[in-house]
Amino acid sequence: MTEGQNTSTATAERPLIVLCYPRIDFQANYHYAWVPYSLLFIADALVEQGLVDVVVYDANQDTRSWEGLLRENQNRLLCVGFSIMTGGQQISHAIKLAQTLADIAPGVPRVFGGPHANVLPSQTAAHPLVTHVLTGPGQYTMPSLVSALLGLSPIEGVPDLWRHVDDEVLPPAQHLPIDWSLGPVRHWNLLPLECYVRADEAIAPRTLNYLSSYGCRYRCRFCYEQHYVHHFHALPAQVVLADIAGLVDRLDLSGIKFYDANLFMDKPRAMGLMDGLGRLSPKLSWAASIHPNDIRVLLSKDPNTIHRLHAAGCRRLLIGVESGDDRVLREIVRKGVDREGILAAARAVDAAEIIGAYTFILGFPGETREEKQRTIDMAEQIAYLPTRPEVRFHGYAPYPGTPLYEDAVNAGFQPPGSLEGWAGFDYYSMRTPWLDDTDLDVIRRWSHATGRRLKEPETHPGSTHHHEGTR
Repeated sequence: MTEGQNTSTATAERPLIVLCYPRIDFQANYHYAWVPYSLLFIADALVEQGLVDVVVYDANQDTRSWEGLLRENQNRLLCVGFSIMTGGQQISHAIKLAQTLADIAPGVPRVFGGPHANVLPSQTAAHPLVTHVLTGPGQYTMPSLVSALLGLSPIEGVPDLWRHVDDEVLPPAQHLPIDWSLGPVRHWNLLPLECYVRADEAIAPRTLNYLSSYGCRYRCRFCYEQHYVHHFHALPAQVVLADIAGLVDRLDLSGIKFYDANLFMDKPRAMGLMDGLGRLSPKLSWAASIHPNDIRVLLSKDPNTIHRLHAAGCRRLLIGVESGDDRVLREIVRKGVDREGILAAARAVDAAEIIGAYTFILGFPGETREEKQRTIDMAEQIAYLPTRPEVRFHGYAPYPGTPLYEDAVNAGFQPPGSLEGWAGFDYYSMRTPWLDDTDLDVIRRWSHATGRRLKEPETHPGSTHHHEGTR
């Protein structure tokens, strides 16, 4: 198998679906790419349906020519799906890929989905290069669209489908009530997994990211997760352990980075995972995200819990702090934990010799200079704990669909009015009316300290710097 090239079970006889994950410009802040699990879940559903062949194209890793792939298969392309999130220039890259498809095979539907399309479906569907938008989890809705495109069912009956017809956007005629049942990936062969194995200094030399759950029950008002996935859905611990055991053997893995929004949302399940991972391999290290309040709850049940995590192979915990000010935590973020609770959690993680990776945000609407300074003070307290945890600062970016987004708009943020307008929106370079030069200096200094580069102010929608024509 060629490095970076997908494998598939294509027959050259059946219609073909290409599922595309457009490139993300992450290189300034990360040095690796992640397995696009959302596309693999959709691919599993389509393969099991048995009506089409499926190719997964991850533009972050695939070395094949996009144009060459489309030309080679243009006579049997049924549709091409694009997954887009807000930020990282992924929307911009998706538009370019869709334009190439339109030039080569103009009659092939261009189907957009993913987080951004879910929160702004009508605006996404209005773009001239978008023919369909599917909202909701694609593994439930894409098979219905495939049936309709094959003429086996009326397209008007496809649930959660937005259609761009004759310059008009037609909303869904019905919505699919989904009883989530998250299952493990079944067709790993659709991606060259070795390309996603990376060295992570904080975890292990051969680390793969792994997704075992969707969603989070916390309701932090700035967070995208609660709009995109309304509930928490998880694979049972024993299923996850069996799947990871197979991946460890197949890829000679020494590390797993759980990419769940919060691995410890279901605490009995998380502790089952912890015990199982500890037995799975004495050499397997892992990392995960955890809410600081979950650390408090775990410690209240067993003061040695965090030490047990370390004994089971946990080497790093990503912890979103957001603010060091109690009013901001309580009224703006609604974090569900106070300053002292966060500091207690950080001390417990440090005492267990687990590396904590703490993220802070400056520039919330309504945040005062004094409140920002309390956040900086807390970050310094945590950064100088004995294990020297990782501390990162970001500027607040208003994401559509989040509760705090409306507050940001009411306070002066000017959101883009089109899909192309959102293409310039970036988490790392976003500038809002509440992020001043002092804040940028703080973010720049902490970014440098963690080996990251803060992008200098450019011209971004909603900021005080504008492209011509976006005012």
